[in-house]
Amino acid sequence: MNYEPVPQLKPCPFCGKTPMMKWSLDKPIIECANRKCEIQPSTFLHVTTDNARKLASIWNKRKEDE
Repeated sequence: MNYEPVPQLKPCPFCGKTPMMKWSLDKPIIECANRKCEIQPSTFLHVTTDNARKLASIWNKRKEDE
């Protein structure tokens, strides 16, 4: 099987801190690792994919990139 590395994650768009990727129920999740972040963004309820690379691309997309 050919595995490609997951792209580097951009910082949290709300606090600028480093996010973390973890797995829950065989599904990748990305969330802000800063517990003091007022927004605490997470992909858990908003993105349905089991592909870590796709999830990273979704997390890294920013409004100003459009």
